[in-house]
Amino acid sequence: MTSRLFVSGVLPGSEHAARHDWLEVDGSVVDMTADPFGEAPVVVGARTAFHESLTSTVADDAADLVASLSAEERTRLERQLAAIESRLPPPGSAAASRTLSRRRYREISPSPARSSSS
Repeated sequence: MTSRLFVSGVLPGSEHAARHDWLEVDGSVVDMTADPFGEAPVVVGARTAFHESLTSTVADDAADLVASLSAEERTRLERQLAAIESRLPPPGSAAASRTLSRRRYREISPSPARSSSS
């Protein structure tokens, strides 16, 4: 069974505890909004130094969050997650630690399931 976590952490030095959010699928980071923080436009693989620098990190089961969405939102998100998961390298492989450019994922629309201060 695939493990999907919605992870959130507080940006270091943020005055109002601004948070950054991303997904972790079977232990691999899937972050489509890390580029404003100096990361690749899309990070897929191991947590980067940026992710490790976040404080007060919390992880929620993504299935619980998906269950709280409307049917339309849930269908759209499930389609997006399936497209992402089909491109993830096997957990623990050398490829799991690399980052990929947004161009490779241009067909995936990164509509957030939950708004945040990303």
